[in-house]
Amino acid sequence: MGSARASALIDGPLSDVFDYVDDWRNVQGFTQDLTVWEPVGEATHGVGAQFHAAMRMGPMTQESTLEITRWEKDAAIGWEPVSGLKQAGLYTFVGVEGGTEVSLQIDLHLPGGIAGRLLGKTIEPALRTNVAKTLENLKLSLRKAPESNVEGAVGVRAVSVRATRLAPR
Repeated sequence: MGSARASALIDGPLSDVFDYVDDWRNVQGFTQDLTVWEPVGEATHGVGAQFHAAMRMGPMTQESTLEITRWEKDAAIGWEPVSGLKQAGLYTFVGVEGGTEVSLQIDLHLPGGIAGRLLGKTIEPALRTNVAKTLENLKLSLRKAPESNVEGAVGVRAVSVRATRLAPR
């Protein structure tokens, strides 16, 4: 499994930042290399909502269905894979002096054995970059959002960006 985590301090109210990330119509615009993000069914947020997702990974596009498994207003949005690419993730939001601290954790499960290890060596650097770039994109998107009360972002800082070696399962 590969894992990457980054955080950003965004100069805006907690509820506005959370609501922006929670609105499925915004997700594709700030998530690095996400080419499709569409609801599957009626639910568009909250626990149980499912989304068809397609993610560019180098020359390939990987598709999956993801389900929101954790949703706490102004605190967290997490997902797990239902099918396709085995990617789980979690956004957390904390109101701090000067704005909102947003963290993103992505865990990618790849096949075991030699093929999984080789794939992991290729994907891990891109995973770390994509997590940090997603938060940078979020900061810029919030700055441009016409209905947002977010004045801008203080900057993205990697609090803990690390990838673990992918090990056979």
